[in-house]
Amino acid sequence: MGDRQLDCDTSSEWKPELKYDFDPITSDDEIVTVDLGGTPIQCLKIGDAFQHIVKMVRMIPDYRKHIPSIRNMEMDDDDVLICAFSKSDIDFRIGLPKNMSYRGARFEPYGINAFLRSALKTPSMWMFVIGLLLNPDNLLSKASAAVTDQITTDPYMREIAISSVSGHGTARGMAKLYGILANGGKLGDKQFLSEETLKALTTPKVAGESLNYGRKIQMGRGLYYSKNPKNEDVYGHPGYGGQMAYGDTMNNIGMAYLTNDLSAFGYGNDPKFLALQKEFYNCLNNIEKSKSSLGKQFDTLSVS
Repeated sequence: MGDRQLDCDTSSEWKPELKYDFDPITSDDEIVTVDLGGTPIQCLKIGDAFQHIVKMVRMIPDYRKHIPSIRNMEMDDDDVLICAFSKSDIDFRIGLPKNMSYRGARFEPYGINAFLRSALKTPSMWMFVIGLLLNPDNLLSKASAAVTDQITTDPYMREIAISSVSGHGTARGMAKLYGILANGGKLGDKQFLSEETLKALTTPKVAGESLNYGRKIQMGRGLYYSKNPKNEDVYGHPGYGGQMAYGDTMNNIGMAYLTNDLSAFGYGNDPKFLALQKEFYNCLNNIEKSKSSLGKQFDTLSVS
């Protein structure tokens, strides 16, 4: 990392960053009192939104300016916004702040020699390897050769918010995120995604030969379409070194497999993931059989 100093303060003392401008409150602003668990607090009311008036309000954007800027933000037709409640307990973010780098698992990039050894033992990857060997100047080979630093471990690299590569989270957080997709856009009693958005996310946009997967795939708006062990469609995305997460709308579950034990399997075909996935669906099938045979008695057992 050269002479760079890593700012990695993990102490319990919180140091707020006052980075937002907050305009003075005027007579044109609407101020209301909100009951927060028996504690009355004063808030600015902006449309349907409330912003708590506190001394250190510059820690968050001024909603009076921020909300209109979001409504007027330029977007492409296939952009998707996912909004989460602050207490939804979804531990996932794009880009990892340096002062949180201690939470990121450390691992080494999977070398080309290790990749080839694994790939040559896997028949489903033979055509992919042959393509790389016969055409070393293809896009994937050039992109792989350009990565010379340990970007997966460097906190300065991890901090860069690139949606296609710098997602950081826990398996539980990822499963919850895709569980929203798998359960009609809901998490508990809160509706996160509309029917229109769900339809957009589960409708393929492109299909064909993928340069980086080395096989034919279907992709939607940021989602990779694959099959579960029951040959039903699931919607999610694989990750570097064997990671996999998806939403299963047929069985209403979100599933995630994350590992720092990297492998050559990058599109949901890691044998460790497949073995866990198979056993998970075996358990799911057993639960469904128990439901059918026990009926109401099963519901009573489940509640107790």
